[in-house]
Amino acid sequence: MIRKALLVIIILATVSLAAVTLILTPTLGNYFALIIGDDGVNYSPDPGDLTPPIISGHEKAFEKKPVARSTIPSGYEIESKYFYGKFYQNSDEVIEMQISNLGDNAIFVYGFGLKGPNGISKYDNGYLIEAGDSEKIGLVAFEVPGKDQFSLTPYIYLMAQTESNNWYDYGLQEFKTLEFEAERAPAEVQNPYYSNPPHYFKMVNDRVNGTDPLVRTTAESASSKYSGEYNIYQLCSLFDYLATNVEYVSDPNESDYWATPEETIYAGTGDCEDYAFLMASMVESVGGSSRIYLTDDHAFAAAYLGKTNETDESIEAISEYYNSAPVYYFTDSYGSWIILDASSGMYAGDLPAGAAPISTGWTFLNQTNVTVIDVYQ
Repeated sequence: MIRKALLVIIILATVSLAAVTLILTPTLGNYFALIIGDDGVNYSPDPGDLTPPIISGHEKAFEKKPVARSTIPSGYEIESKYFYGKFYQNSDEVIEMQISNLGDNAIFVYGFGLKGPNGISKYDNGYLIEAGDSEKIGLVAFEVPGKDQFSLTPYIYLMAQTESNNWYDYGLQEFKTLEFEAERAPAEVQNPYYSNPPHYFKMVNDRVNGTDPLVRTTAESASSKYSGEYNIYQLCSLFDYLATNVEYVSDPNESDYWATPEETIYAGTGDCEDYAFLMASMVESVGGSSRIYLTDDHAFAAAYLGKTNETDESIEAISEYYNSAPVYYFTDSYGSWIILDASSGMYAGDLPAGAAPISTGWTFLNQTNVTVIDVYQ
């Protein structure tokens, strides 16, 4: 099973006394009218059984910025890391930024962004990072220019704690300019889609389990910041939890073991289908509707967002949650399904492994077919 490669750049900094993109895929048609088991019974779910997330009144929560009471710089030592995938020209992309505090005193990051050829991306946040700790402070979205090479300058807004436990505000602190390469966007690939072949339908639905007590407890804990009726912020929190707390580990050579969601939670490891089954199970456990996509060499989950003409606000809210990141999804006659590839994506709505953005949306690469398995709970 493949996993999208993420590249990492590390920069050390020391100071002594630092728009929503809505993207649709081609319509995939009606995947339902499946056959369950060997008795030849056709099953067509009622669209009313599909549950979309609501847009709740929650806001993304950050720690409160300290009051700067010191006028004397305290000094700091930090390390920055950047996580990103392959870049394509004239596309909307993201970089994830991580800050490590290598100094002796706490630091507080209250903003970050990138300066690039197409302008400045800036986002507010609030992260207290104790000495010796690291924190992923968020995603930065930007537009890749239409050329082979480009540069970006990352920056943060930073405060550092003094020996007297007061705070000094350093304000804007820039890091070293980064150089990147971008490929031309690929041509669109038209893949055949297969819906719910009985063998795979049974195998997948034997694994996905939204009623398991451990799955429910894990999902409730992961989404507890955004309590209440099933909502898009719970969906994003579930993805973030899984991407952060489960480590990708491949199965042994010539073996493809499909772990149960409970096994993946206990082990804290899994490969792409294990991520997919646990992701779908957690979505189901909080009241959502999910499905699994299988390609030649990958598996990932997706969640129902609602009827296509009613999902713009949900997609915009998800993009805003991730600092204007582009949100990718499937469409069919039932509506839109957001991609949840926690084994390789950086956020809910990121492209799955083995895919790339194009001018009309996105496309799979080097796949002969795609199989869609609907979760039947």
